[in-house]
Order: sequence, then C-alpha cells, then structure tokens
Amino acid sequence: MLHELTILREPELVFRYGQKATDPRAGLALFGPFDADLPAHKRSLPYAVVGTSDGVASFRGFANLIRGPVVSQMRTASPTLRPAFPGFEAAFCTDLPAEPSRFVELDRAKLESLAMLPDPNQRAYAVVDEYVRAIEGMAGKESPFEFIVCVVPDIVHSNCRPQSQVRDPQSEPLSKNQRRDRQLQRKARTRGIRDITDLSAPIEPYRFSPDFRRQIKARAMMFDPPIQIVREWKLSTARDGVCYVGVVFRQVPGAPDNRFAACAAQMFLDDGDGVVLRGDSGHWYSPATHQFHLSKAAAEILLRKVLAEYGEGGGKPLQEIFLHYRASIDDEEFSGFKAACPSGVRLVAVKVRTQRESVRLYREGSRPLLRGSFLKTGQGVGYLWGSGFKPWLQTYDGAETPAPVEIRVQHGDADLFQVSSDILGLTKLNYNECKLGDAQPVTIGFSEAVGEILVSNLGVKNPRSRFKYYI
Repeated sequence: MLHELTILREPELVFRYGQKATDPRAGLALFGPFDADLPAHKRSLPYAVVGTSDGVASFRGFANLIRGPVVSQMRTASPTLRPAFPGFEAAFCTDLPAEPSRFVELDRAKLESLAMLPDPNQRAYAVVDEYVRAIEGMAGKESPFEFIVCVVPDIVHSNCRPQSQVRDPQSEPLSKNQRRDRQLQRKARTRGIRDITDLSAPIEPYRFSPDFRRQIKARAMMFDPPIQIVREWKLSTARDGVCYVGVVFRQVPGAPDNRFAACAAQMFLDDGDGVVLRGDSGHWYSPATHQFHLSKAAAEILLRKVLAEYGEGGGKPLQEIFLHYRASIDDEEFSGFKAACPSGVRLVAVKVRTQRESVRLYREGSRPLLRGSFLKTGQGVGYLWGSGFKPWLQTYDGAETPAPVEIRVQHGDADLFQVSSDILGLTKLNYNECKLGDAQPVTIGFSEAVGEILVSNLGVKNPRSRFKYYI
C-alpha cells in the first residue's frame, strides 16, 4: 500500500473567557488561565522557601522580577520563540507575593560537606534530610502557603545524581578492586544486608534513590504543599469521557534477581489533570526478550486502581480508555486490563515509542518537517512528529533532525488518526515548561521521572497520587 502523509492540526488550549490559542504563552498573556473566574481559583499564591541564605535571597530577587514584565534579551532575534512575559499576575490572574510567607535558611557549609560524602546513597540522603526537616518544620505552622521552593546549591546539583563521582582531592584514587568492593557493599545494603564489618551502618539511605531530585520529590510527598507550581491551562481537544493511561516499569534496585520489577501508571483525565499510581511488584522483566509484562491479575488490579481514581476525580462518564506502552502489550496483560474495564467502555492498547533510527522524513529547503506530520504506514500503524518546524513560532526549536514516535494500535479497535490526534494533544501537557508542544506525549515523556521517583524510593509507603507532586 502507499504510505499516507498527513499534517495534523495543532491542538489548541482553552484560556479565560473560553478563548483558544495554540501556544500557552500567548494564551496566558492575552486572556489568562481558563479557571480565572471560577470560585476555586487562587487569588494569591503564598509560598515558602528553603535554601542557603544566598539561595533565599536569590529567589526573593526572582520573585520580585517576575511580578512585572520581563523581556528576553534574545527576543529581537526570535520574538515568537521567546515572547515577552507580561508579569505573573497579568498572566495567571494570581498575585505572587514579593516575600515568602516563611523561609528556612540552611547551613551552606554543612550542605557542601554532606554533598562530598563518598557514598552516593548516604550523600543524597543526608542532603535531602536537611531540606525535609526544614519542610516538616514549616508544614505544621499556621502560616499557610501553596507551594514550597527548594533552592539548591550547584554542588548539590553536581554531586547528588546517580552517576556523580565524588573524591577527596587529598586522598588517593580508589583501585579497581576497592571500587568493586564498594559497589558490592552498596548492593548488599540496598537489599537490607548489613556489612558484617560495620553493623552500625544505616540501611535507610539505601531504600531511596541516590538522585537528589527524585528522592526529595518522594520524601516530601507526606506534606501537603507540593514543591512546584501547578499548571494554569487546559487542553481544548480533550474528549469527554476519555482517559489516557501510561504504564511504566522499573527494575527494583538491589532485588535478588533482575526479573523483579515494579510498575506504575500515569492517568490523564479528559480535563488534562493527572494521577500517578504504583502497581504491584513482581517478576515482570524477561531477560530473554528484554521486555516487561504484567500478569493478568496484576494488570487487572492496576487498572481497577486507575478507574477508582477516575471516579473520585469527577471525570465525565467513562467511554474510552487508552493504554500507552513504550513496548508491546501481550495478550495476557490485555486480558487482565479487559477484565477490569467496565461494560460498554472501549479499551485500546497502543505502543508509543520514539524511533530515532528507523524513520526520517525531510522536506525541500533548510527547514525540517512540520510538527504534527503523521505518516500512516499500515493498518493501525503510523509515525507522528511532535517535534519539527512550528509555523506559529516560525522556527524549529530543536537541535537535531526531528525523530517521530511510532504509534501502533496493538489491541482494540480505534481510528488511527484520532489516536494520533489525541497523542499530539498530550504533547502539550508538559507543565514544567510553558512550551507549544513536546516531542512525546506526557503519558510517555514523563514515565522516566515518575518511574524513578516511585520505584527508586521504596521507603515511601504511601506516595501521593496527584501528578503535581512528580513534575
């Protein structure tokens, strides 16, 4: 058959007064957030700050700066790519106070000392502990605030990541055998096994990720104020009664064998809001196929949890459920999901995976393919370019040749173009960045971060379900 190339229409977002725009920055600047006139809209966003004295002072300066208009110095080169910011209250119809409701100054020297500990798990745990104690001390106070800002010194950012290497410049480099012994010791402690030569060594740091960001997100969930600002727009193309579920797997660090893994699901409602749920752990990974698959029972349990959250979230009467996987969804898994699916609700399983090598499309001239290009290559199979030239911006804001995501309807019956249009809409829900659109839908693009926060921090017993705690 001949391949069919289509340019999908750029999804629009809804803002105040029911106005629509494709670019969230333009919509916020012109109209404000869609819920600006609703009773639940926050008229002020009091906040707290945790950081060193320099960090707290820097955020004060930043807060005062964004209360008024901000014009990028690079705007003249590309005014649509870097538009002027009209000011926080003008954009969000909410006041951002110039001063925090509460702040805690951390000891810089102590943070820097902890960030130089040789063991990565102990290093990250000790640094996060300083922030968590400060957050805990503020969370129970009478002064209300909507979110907490954690200002992190550069040394923490550099040293408290999984691949960070820290060495005392005055000490001798470790030998190959010493490095191996330390790695074995860390793996043993991750499994809860103490070193016989040091029975006093704490086990708790090894129940959490050695990454500062992932760990603090997980450990701060027990407190009500999230440590980020929630989103301020919604998707106009979201269809009533439809929820999208991204399923992610992660091998459990320190597990007795490499087949043992945990899973999580990200659900996005018809209004674009999100929920994160942790599923059961088990032998989901196959070394032979290098793929993760749930048992029928585990798949049924996971989707039942999702549907319970959907009902509690006030979603419209459910009509369709779309499961998004990075890899294949086998028959046993789908039968489990199907068993949890209510009668009369359509269930569709879709593979959504970035393909960086297999497919490339080019157009004449120097500009890359347009964002929204969709190439149908077979029955239920096609490729969608979420990155590419963006006519609204009159430029391509990427650095490489745009790579598509493969979209393959593996189970269930659905219109391929509708599935692709929905996925293009989900590329606009990156609330961490106010962008026209990402290369991947949020159900897949955020799976790395969500999976690492949940699976690498098993010490958190009751993780929060709202998506805002993970972004």
